Formats: sequence, C-alpha cells, structure tokens
Amino acid sequence: HEIEQFSSQDTSDLALSRATASSLGTVCLGGLILSTVRILQYINEFAKKNIRRNSIFYFITACFSCLDGIISVLNNYTMIYVGISGESFCSSAVFTTKLFRRNLVFGLVNDIITKSILFIGTIMIALFCGFATFIYATHSLQSQYG
Repeated sequence: HEIEQFSSQDTSDLALSRATASSLGTVCLGGLILSTVRILQYINEFAKKNIRRNSIFYFITACFSCLDGIISVLNNYTMIYVGISGESFCSSAVFTTKLFRRNLVFGLVNDIITKSILFIGTIMIALFCGFATFIYATHSLQSQYG
C-alpha cells in the first residue's frame, strides 16, 4: 500500500498485462460466472412466458431477475478491481461487496450519472457527424437536398 506516482497510461498498461498474464484465470472465472447468469436469464425468461402469474414459480423467477442484475453489476466491478489490483477473484469480490455496502447510494448515483453523460455524449457526436455529413454532401453534390 505504498503511494506510487503512475499516470493513467501506466495504470492501463499494467491492468492489461495483468489481465492477459497473471489474472487470466480470474478473467475466465468471471466470464464463466457471467455466462452462467446469462443462461439462467434465458431460462428465467422462458419460465416467465410459460408460468401463470399467481404461481410460486413466477415469484421465484421475479426474485431471480433482481438477483442476476446484482450479480452482473458486482461481477463487472470485481473484474475492474482485479485489473487494477491484481488480486484473486474471491478477494476482489469481497472487497467490491464491502465497497458497495459502504457507498451504495453514492456509487449507484455516480454510475447512473456517468452512464447518462456517456450516452448523451454519444448522441451528440452522432448528431454532429450526421449534420457534418449532410453539409458535406450538400456542398459536394451541388444540391439543395444533399
């Protein structure tokens, strides 16, 4: 836990080298967990379509829908922590869970704001590129309709 002066490029390079070398098994375990959750999501969706709404199985599938979302989010943050720290999957999952317990509301608000800003930025860039293409096509084709 020494204070080290790394740039963000050094941190990214170090995380990439850890992910492809010493933490490859951890990345594979995270992928296995996510693929298992995805398979269970498909089974859950199939079960929701074929089960009556007042059945106990429908309640179980609704609870699992909430649980698989939590597992997916925790797995993503666990993988990020593995890339930064180089620790094992289990110790990273414990740290991530403790982090969520301490900062749940702030973390969720921060995550929602970050995703919203990235989404708005993506829309703005797409609109700008479309408008620039329209202007370029209008001037190069000598047409008022582009």
